[in-house]
Amino acid sequence: MAQVLSLQEVFHSADTRHARPAKPQERTTHKFKTSVSVPKRGAVTPLRKTHKLNSDVSPHRAVSAVRLMRIEMGGAFADLLNEKGKGSGENEMGYVGRTLGFRTKDLDDRDLRLVTDVVGGTIRWRRYLDHLICSLCHDERVFRSMEPLLLQILRIGFYEILKLDMPPYAVVDENVRLAKAALRPGAGNLVNGILRKLLVVKDNDSLPLPKVEGDDRTQARALATIHSHPVWMVRRWTKYLGQEETVRLMVWNNSDPSFSLRANCGKGFSRDDLVKQLQLLKVPHELSLHLDDFVRIRTGMQAVLQAGLLKQGLCAVQDESAGMVVSVVDPQPNETIIDCCAAPGGKTLYMAALMKHHGKVYAIDVNKGRLRILKDTAQVHQVDGIITTVAADLRTFAEETKEKYDKVLLDAPCSGLGVLSKRADLRWNRRVEDLEELKNLQDELLDAASTLVRPGGVLVYSTCSIDPEENEERVEAFLLRHPEFNIDPVDRWVPAAFVSNRGFFASNPAKHSVDGAFAARLVRASEQRNIMTYERGESLSLSLWDSFHVRTPNPFTHRAAKEYGQEAKMSKKQWLPRLSSALSRAYCSSSASSSSSSTSFPLKHVTKSNFESALAELRTHVRAADFVAIDLEMTGVISAPWRESFEFDRFDVRYLKVKDSVEKFAVVQFGVCPFRWDSQRQSFIAHPHNFFVFPREELLSGGPSHEFLCQTSSLEFLAKYQFDFNTCICEGISYLSRGQEAEALRRLTLHDKRLSDLSNNSEDGEGTPLPNITDVLFINRMKDRLREWRSGLLQTTRNDTSQCHDPSKDSKQQFHTVFFKMRPAVSLNGFTSHQLNLIRMVTKQHFNDLVYIRVCGENFWCEHLVVYTDTESDKALLLTEVKNEYHRDAEKKIKAAIGFRHVIDLLSSEKKLIVGHNCFLDIAHVYSKFLGPLPSTAEEFVSSLNKHFPCIVDTKILLNSSHLLQKRMKKASTSLSSAYLLLCRQITLGVDNGSNSGSCPSVKVEVEMDDTRSTDWNSGAKHEAGYDAFMTGCIFAQACQHLSIDFNQYSTSPLNLALNENLEKHINRLYLSWINSNIIDLATGKQIDHVGSNSRPSKRFSKIVFENVVLIWRFPSKLKAREIKECICKVFGPTSVASVFRVDESAVLVHFSKPEFVSDFLLLKETLEGSNDVISAVHPLSGILDGGKTCAADYETYKEICRSPVSRALLADSADDVVGLGWMRKKTTVLVGEGHRGDEGRTSVDEEEEYESSGSCSSRDVVEVKEMRATHM
Repeated sequence: MAQVLSLQEVFHSADTRHARPAKPQERTTHKFKTSVSVPKRGAVTPLRKTHKLNSDVSPHRAVSAVRLMRIEMGGAFADLLNEKGKGSGENEMGYVGRTLGFRTKDLDDRDLRLVTDVVGGTIRWRRYLDHLICSLCHDERVFRSMEPLLLQILRIGFYEILKLDMPPYAVVDENVRLAKAALRPGAGNLVNGILRKLLVVKDNDSLPLPKVEGDDRTQARALATIHSHPVWMVRRWTKYLGQEETVRLMVWNNSDPSFSLRANCGKGFSRDDLVKQLQLLKVPHELSLHLDDFVRIRTGMQAVLQAGLLKQGLCAVQDESAGMVVSVVDPQPNETIIDCCAAPGGKTLYMAALMKHHGKVYAIDVNKGRLRILKDTAQVHQVDGIITTVAADLRTFAEETKEKYDKVLLDAPCSGLGVLSKRADLRWNRRVEDLEELKNLQDELLDAASTLVRPGGVLVYSTCSIDPEENEERVEAFLLRHPEFNIDPVDRWVPAAFVSNRGFFASNPAKHSVDGAFAARLVRASEQRNIMTYERGESLSLSLWDSFHVRTPNPFTHRAAKEYGQEAKMSKKQWLPRLSSALSRAYCSSSASSSSSSTSFPLKHVTKSNFESALAELRTHVRAADFVAIDLEMTGVISAPWRESFEFDRFDVRYLKVKDSVEKFAVVQFGVCPFRWDSQRQSFIAHPHNFFVFPREELLSGGPSHEFLCQTSSLEFLAKYQFDFNTCICEGISYLSRGQEAEALRRLTLHDKRLSDLSNNSEDGEGTPLPNITDVLFINRMKDRLREWRSGLLQTTRNDTSQCHDPSKDSKQQFHTVFFKMRPAVSLNGFTSHQLNLIRMVTKQHFNDLVYIRVCGENFWCEHLVVYTDTESDKALLLTEVKNEYHRDAEKKIKAAIGFRHVIDLLSSEKKLIVGHNCFLDIAHVYSKFLGPLPSTAEEFVSSLNKHFPCIVDTKILLNSSHLLQKRMKKASTSLSSAYLLLCRQITLGVDNGSNSGSCPSVKVEVEMDDTRSTDWNSGAKHEAGYDAFMTGCIFAQACQHLSIDFNQYSTSPLNLALNENLEKHINRLYLSWINSNIIDLATGKQIDHVGSNSRPSKRFSKIVFENVVLIWRFPSKLKAREIKECICKVFGPTSVASVFRVDESAVLVHFSKPEFVSDFLLLKETLEGSNDVISAVHPLSGILDGGKTCAADYETYKEICRSPVSRALLADSADDVVGLGWMRKKTTVLVGEGHRGDEGRTSVDEEEEYESSGSCSSRDVVEVKEMRATHM
């Protein structure tokens, strides 16, 4: 039986002699290991030299199978692919013998080439091969249970038959021999049967491959299988590149890689010399079209190695894309350059060679071993004199050193998605989660590298990836954090075909036939105050740069380069005066044309200090606007993980989750951007405003201060994009909603009534308890003192005022004579509120001509007075004056406290077309913060909202619903930033309408601030509400243009776009939640179906009947969702449960196939819990009910839980509080991480949807949700 499992004998190590001797009956039984045995290095193996030679098995297949096993076990692909003679520090053929149990013939050169082809090709085509193997097995369980070595043998056979020019039956015969010899005869029979089936279907041209049809997810899975790539890569590339370009890229990745050789000019070996050597070796080659030192070869690398060209340092293997990165650095003699993350050192060596032995190159890396190799190679290349290696972490090095360098190259760690043709294993080793980790590391390394650049120096950021999130987005994020750096376009150093629209170097493998790579050249601002930086005829003092951190282009611009030509390479002392003179001339000649200058984005920031003036300006702009774009920044989105919007959430439940988010989080920034069409200039005029808002307590209401939640991820996101929290809290504009204003006015009316009742003596004692002995003494003392003050006052009116007795001289100034409204009064200081009430009572009961008055001033300060009046009419007049003055002051304070709501009232009264991006959450915040509490249902909310904002357009709906816009965007992501970059490219690049080469001309947009218009500016701050509102409006304008809306057809101004027939069907339709699943019609409050090519998200579950759903929580934490389904299906039948959705660690939603199963399950659960017999203990549901804490309820209960304000971290805890099970003893929940199903390396065959879910959406939606939590997409 042991031989069935494996024929691998145990090779006892040297430690075996110390073990206890085996029992006699065990001596005759051999134990066997798995198909691969990896003894410790250096261990003594008694049976090592007893392996018999098996000449029937071809050596290249045996070695290929073993290398594939080692690669899947974690071996280095690059080391094992071209290895010769060694394996893990030992002779490779000996390793093969210990793995397979026999020896083969040694490898010759032909065998080595075959091993390289077979190993690389098999790994490259693994998903494709596994799909065919699984299909021809006819039983997936057979495929799943295959031993690793057997699977590798089948993969080799399939690859050789389908992809290599080998005799098919020879392939079958030799792979069958390998399986029989290495495993067992039965394994050979299985290999024989499957390979012969393959020959039949291949001859009939009927390979069982999937068809590229269906929805986006299904097509991506089919393409991933046909072209052997992970599904997530295909979906990601399709989003960025489109399907056609993605297919071309995958075809390139699967082709045989070509290699480039760089002639080592540092050793005096030119490309001509290299070409002569290749001709002598008869190696086919072609000259590089892009670099003078490079030669490209596709075959013959073995001949180059054997000739010693690499060993002698005459040339180096280096891709042309890497060479062009060095060209972007542009190393010059006598410069000091630092190469961060330098190992293995190809770029370091090339830069040193170009510097011609003058200057210094510092190579930093954390791997000491690779740095030693770099140092040795530098000696061979004869450039070691200017290279210094530093073994250190770049982040630590940057903190400790004070040195600054002329140029810094950061070749950052990345996903390597641009080199998949050479590194076939990367496609299977990379996960989409890796990109997030790499992005954080890249940001940290960029920040560290930036500190090493001297003023005026150059920082080059490069990767070997083609993913925008690792390339362009990292640079954009860096520039936001470091405004002292500017983008220097690379078109002076690399061919134009490799230059992106933003001036970056970007190579596309399928387009340019080189590895995919990226490089951005960034220049740090110089400290020279007399140098003017300019672009497009504009000049800007660097002192202004330092003051306002305006991002401008490289000081050495194209115009200066043309003027001085080669003089640009002179020393600083030579060219600096000439350059300064040239720039000064440019400044004088262009100062009059400032309207075309490149400046910071003209965004008007508004705080409480300039709110009044900004509101007056905004009122004019909004009234003249054709539409108004808005955007909000909040302190968070979800108050608990289970309050995320899920696919199992019904329409009304999604609204309740939005309602909870709105009620718990605050708005901290509000962007408003009116757009007006200028028919004379044929452009839209935008007026972007960025309001800082903060719910400050402006009225003394006596209640608690405002409270709101902060989601740490949202605050971190805002901080990452330099949100000014100090300005928000200290200078933010406060506000009152209409409901809060009505409540304040109601309190004012009650106060007016109390003032009117002051003259009613019948209520003198109302609200004051019967006095005790202490109060009696105090009352008598106050009567005496008031009588004394009154008598002295009357005496003064008869005699000289200088003789007036002032009782304020005693009792620590508690009584102080003042005048109030031209009447004498005494100010009461130092009394408690109870004592003041007693004084008021004394005044009203014992003094008809004295009136107790409370006067409130600024900052909630109040003064208490007793005022003398001559007559009853004077007394009534005083009370009327006090009442009217208090009413006026209170109304003024209430009006001032309205604050930012004046902006909302303006938008509501003007009934303008409101434009947002994925804006239902924004609109809900507007309603809750500025109008009143959100209604309990979506229908009521929509009915009330229509009265204030009758026309709203969601640009995300617009982009997803229009086939024309989807075609224009190539079905890319419709997030705000992506849509802006794709549709508004001419705005971001600062080019005019005529430069757009698309079939549909773009709409020109000008920005006006403080009566100054601008058409050219640097990019604004992404995720700043005002700039995001501007981007939203620009997207809407371009979308209208693509929908064939002619802005000139309207004879009146403003334009009535809401009535346009091309736009009308998109108005008042919003995504109900931030994951873009349900659409709500604001006209009816009902849910509507999706329309358009890209609007319906792919669903993980079949259509959900919510009446058939049961919520289960507090089940045993070890249970997985799949196990819960199995338990229930054992009772109600195999088809009783349609799906199980895991909400969080503590709760699941079970979707039954029939409604009667819901009541049956709940009744059965109650019955089993109430019974203690044996049947209950062994019942299939006992696995779910184990522990006696499991709870279950119908879907309406889940709705009530979502309706409640309770938001504890786990749904189970919240459910206990809401349902009333707080008496239950809470237990500690063990969180179990649930991994992916299937063996590592074979998930590509069976990727059916798991029932397990952490409540997440698709990978594409995940990226947008993250952005949504701060920008709402």
